[in-house]
Amino acid sequence: MKHVLGQSLSDFAAALNVFRGALEPFPELSYQLFAETEGWTRLLVYKLLPHLEGDGCLVVAVAGGTNTGKSTIFNLLLGEEVSPVCPTAAATCRPVLAGNATRVAQCLEGKLVPEFKPMRLECANDVISGEAPGDAIFVAQHDSLTDRLVLLDIPDVDSIERQHWELAENIQAAGDVLVAVLTAEKYKDERVVSFFKRARTSGRIIIPLMNKADPYNGFEVARRQLEDFCGEIGVEDSVPIFVTAHDFKITDDFAKPILSLNGAAPLRAHVESLDVAGIKEHVYRNSVDHMLAESGAFLERAMEMGETLRRVTEEFERRAETCASRYDPEPGEDVGKVLHEFIASKRGLLSRTMSKFGNIMDRYFSPVGRMLTRAVRGRTALEGPLPALREETLLAKHRATVETFARELTRDYLQSAQNLQPPAAQLILDELGHLNTDEAAQHAADAMLGSSSVSRSFRDHVHRTIDVWWNENFIMRQVLLELDALLIFTPTAIAVPLSFYTGGVGVPEVLAAAGPFAGIFFARIMEEQFAAKWFDLMEPWRREQQQRLRDILIEHITHPALSALTAARKPFDNEMLDVLRRHHDQCRKAC
Repeated sequence: MKHVLGQSLSDFAAALNVFRGALEPFPELSYQLFAETEGWTRLLVYKLLPHLEGDGCLVVAVAGGTNTGKSTIFNLLLGEEVSPVCPTAAATCRPVLAGNATRVAQCLEGKLVPEFKPMRLECANDVISGEAPGDAIFVAQHDSLTDRLVLLDIPDVDSIERQHWELAENIQAAGDVLVAVLTAEKYKDERVVSFFKRARTSGRIIIPLMNKADPYNGFEVARRQLEDFCGEIGVEDSVPIFVTAHDFKITDDFAKPILSLNGAAPLRAHVESLDVAGIKEHVYRNSVDHMLAESGAFLERAMEMGETLRRVTEEFERRAETCASRYDPEPGEDVGKVLHEFIASKRGLLSRTMSKFGNIMDRYFSPVGRMLTRAVRGRTALEGPLPALREETLLAKHRATVETFARELTRDYLQSAQNLQPPAAQLILDELGHLNTDEAAQHAADAMLGSSSVSRSFRDHVHRTIDVWWNENFIMRQVLLELDALLIFTPTAIAVPLSFYTGGVGVPEVLAAAGPFAGIFFARIMEEQFAAKWFDLMEPWRREQQQRLRDILIEHITHPALSALTAARKPFDNEMLDVLRRHHDQCRKAC
């Protein structure tokens, strides 16, 4: 397996840890998302990473049938006695792992061979006593081994004790390379052959070794036996084969190399020269494919969960908008004078001077403004025109309305959250349980209204709107200004033209009005000009106020209710999940 895969897996594991850590403040969310991930995450952290990241690590297991001398071969590879040697058959009850300090530390942490429970080897007799747990593995430090290699001595693959057989099967899963220790009595044993055939099929490298061989004629018999064994398990004839002579004093010199029969380097040198990445490609291909498939499904679930949380947020914000759309921000009784104020601000200096005394007559035209206000309100109410309210009463009414909307929205959120699926439901319900609804409603009303005038807000809006109309309609503006001047200086001279513009309405009043009072009458004419558009002027302001209320409800009700959910969305919305997917794709490409 290429080095790039090990690095990609390492990057993926690191990104996964960051993502998991970001979800720790939300245990229910984290539990639901990671509930079914233990299998592939353990495979990644405790199996694939220790073997594949960096230069990788090759696990060479010394395996064989009963009384074939596996522990002797294991010790010869290490150059000293680590695993106890005993003439009793099936003496090795528990596997023994030897590695340098780095690999021993990984093994003791539960990594490297996660199929077993690691125990430091303190006494050689522990290996053969059988008192340790059935899934125990004894770990011994041997600094002559590099980071790329650990050695295993395992129980007999054909032991009559079922427990030993199961341990051997687990070792087959743990080992990358199996040194098949054979004897003249065992090389054709059905269970031995079956074990190594399955190991080869799963991608393991098999290194045949004939132990206790007769050295006569260059180990001629052992050579034929090894060729037969290779044919039985499906190994090519060109594979290196090894041999040790039948020698009761073989353990007197642990430095003696184990030689090859077909020109390969001695066994220790041979296993150290093996292509770790290439072997891992065969051994862990199925494991990597399985991990990537499972983690890919996990990423899809994570994307779906993030999308669900986003949709919940959007739905709750839409509910706030729907609530605010019911708001009717009616202005007070004085809005009828808005047009008169505007026209007064647009008159020339002379006209304003001549008509300033006419302003004392404003109170006589207030009923006109009130009539106009009622007409506008009538167009927005199904039950017909209602009397305009005084400013103080109107403000109190609006405050009560906003507070009512805030409370209704909170109740709506509570009911909606109860119908959601976990974890969104719990995230919202917990926050709603801490929300002081009355206080939040008062804050919303303060933000919406405070002590300001509703009518003042409307007047400001209308002044802006009319000002745009005034600047965009030059001809009508000139006609009205000229009419204003004529009304002030020679009211009788414009009786006929006035009847053309007004259909005869107001002509007697013009003839009766002196110059100083003409300004007020001109304001009434302007009101007539704008009356048809008054509703259109008011509607944008109404929408503006509804949008403002929506924003306030979201700030004081929606955001507090969704604060935990919003925080939980961040790991899904920012780059964490994208980085995780990118490293996952890199792992797939590296396979």
